[in-house]
Amino acid sequence: MTVDVLCVGNAVVDALLTLQDQDPHYRLENGELCIRAGEKLLTKHSQFSIGGGACRVAIGLSRLGFKTTVCAEVGTDEFAQRILTTLQQEHVDLSNLKITEGQTSFTVGINFLSDRTLFTSLVKRENTFLLDAVSTTFVYLGSLGQAWEAAYAGAVTHAKKTKAQLVFNPGPTQFAAGVSTFKHILPDTAILFVNKQEAQEITQKEDADPKTLVSLLKKMGPQTVVVTDGKEGSYAQDGTGETIKLGNYPTTVIEKTGAGDAYVSGFLAAILKKASLSDAMLWGTCSASSVISNASAHEGLVTEEQILRMAKSDKAPKPERI
Repeated sequence: MTVDVLCVGNAVVDALLTLQDQDPHYRLENGELCIRAGEKLLTKHSQFSIGGGACRVAIGLSRLGFKTTVCAEVGTDEFAQRILTTLQQEHVDLSNLKITEGQTSFTVGINFLSDRTLFTSLVKRENTFLLDAVSTTFVYLGSLGQAWEAAYAGAVTHAKKTKAQLVFNPGPTQFAAGVSTFKHILPDTAILFVNKQEAQEITQKEDADPKTLVSLLKKMGPQTVVVTDGKEGSYAQDGTGETIKLGNYPTTVIEKTGAGDAYVSGFLAAILKKASLSDAMLWGTCSASSVISNASAHEGLVTEEQILRMAKSDKAPKPERI
């Protein structure tokens, strides 16, 4: 089998709940969401969506015209069927999706005043994947739940063996285990995606600015480093040694879940089309902007026609070399 991108990571279902902007039963206080215990609360909006970075990146790239396959593990419950159906509808290859008896992982997300809180239940899986039959340009290695070490090692080995480019985006489980458990992957990484807080944790520089973080991460081995910084936009550096900053595409924020995965899919699509680093950042930014303006993390993913129209708009941010 030959694909453009092999996506390795979690496959989950997200239950996303958007709360009313004002309600006496909950509030934001010093960055903490406070909810009165025992209350029955009405939501402003609710949405079931496919989750997991591997699935969302695969769907995002598929909508942009690329062939993708997902290497993940699901159970045999109704959540698993929802994942399978959605991936089929989005033309993502399922031959590497492993089905194991039992429950599927899921996330409950609470969105309040354009910010989100996630509760995730990850079912423990063996995550033993067979990748030998897959030929690909990129191996995307994303967040994976418990017992992830062997799957990570297998993905890195497969990328080396087949000369595929490794795209690395470690997740919460990996950071909870400690940077030392995955730091050795960085020298084998073609493109590293992390947010500012994750970059600070990897470099052990809690007060460093994004430009400094990008440079420090680049010295740790990745060929290209991308650091996202929420409202401030994103920063990237490749082999030229030049750091590029790009602001965000202006939009109304409805739900932030999946923004990072959307950025990755837009960025990789541009790279597959031989675009420059700054154009890849713009594609990633446009894709993320579309997702956060939509209540569903995957419904907002764009087509090539949509992303080209956004990129040519007067609202599109301009790259800065810093």
